[in-house]
Formats: sequence, structure tokens, C-alpha cells
Amino acid sequence: QVKEVRRVKRFEGTLIEKVGSKRVTSVTEFKDALKDVSLDTGIVLHARTPRETRFYVLKKDPKPLSK
Repeated sequence: QVKEVRRVKRFEGTLIEKVGSKRVTSVTEFKDALKDVSLDTGIVLHARTPRETRFYVLKKDPKPLSK
């Protein structure tokens, strides 16, 4: 759990501007944009921080998590 909190903290202050090619300006628009994309094919997020602009590609891990 601590590892997950660190990951979230790393993205604090990051503004997501686009999901795929769809511009988002609110949490509602972000959630709506997520309905049109899939982790199976990959999701591209265009994000901005005070220092830089980045692109993140989110994909489903082909290997299932071991329990």
C-alpha cells in the first residue's frame, strides 16, 4: 500500500489535458473520455506539470497477477 501512495504522490500537481485525442477540462469530461478507450488497446494521456508536458501510455498487463 505504501508503494501505491508513493506512486500517487509522484503525480500530484499533474494536469491531464487529453485522453487519447479528446481534450478534457474537468473530472466529468475525464470520466466520460475514459468510456471511449480501453486498456486492451492502450490509453494515451497527455499531461502537464509546472515543469513539463508528458505522454503516458496505459496498457493492460498481459500477465495476470499472481496471488
